[in-house]
Amino acid sequence: MFQIGNERVALVTDTSCDLSDEQLSQYDIRTVALRVATSQGEFRDRLEITQEQLYDLLQREVPKTSLPLPEDVSNLYRTLHDEGATSILHLSISGSLSGTFNMVSLLAEDFEDMKIHVFDSKTLSCGLGLLVLEAAESLQNGMSVRIPSRCWKNAANISWARSSSARSNSCARAGASGALRAQSARCCKSSRLSM
Repeated sequence: MFQIGNERVALVTDTSCDLSDEQLSQYDIRTVALRVATSQGEFRDRLEITQEQLYDLLQREVPKTSLPLPEDVSNLYRTLHDEGATSILHLSISGSLSGTFNMVSLLAEDFEDMKIHVFDSKTLSCGLGLLVLEAAESLQNGMSVRIPSRCWKNAANISWARSSSARSNSCARAGASGALRAQSARCCKSSRLSM
């Protein structure tokens, strides 16, 4: 969690972000698991099926994905509240690609004792991962959760362009975040809004 003034801010995303366990752990980024439907059953991504198992499965079939379980999202929010979070920044997989953003937005309304900011990343995979890392670094440097939507639009465009040319989670470690960081800094330089 991040301490910003008297606020304790938790950063949440979903497993479509393709960040490594090390990256998630480094910034205490919490994830909600998307579901993966296969001929062998339905599994919660990274909890009940590993990335290696998923890649092996892709040799035989193309699985489908589905929204996280609503109770997983609610339980995570409750856990974060119990750990002292006063605000949550939840960066979601693109709302045009998944119903996750809409579901999470509705669930967030049930938590009146926390400020939950849900953003549609307008991307997925490495693009979402880059946005999450940028948000983590910004929060670590004391930037407010409330970032103008034009910043997210610009950042999503940059991260999508980067992720399209580097189709693995190594793109987050290969310096692609430099352009994103520069664009975000230009866009959000003076946007330290209160939570």
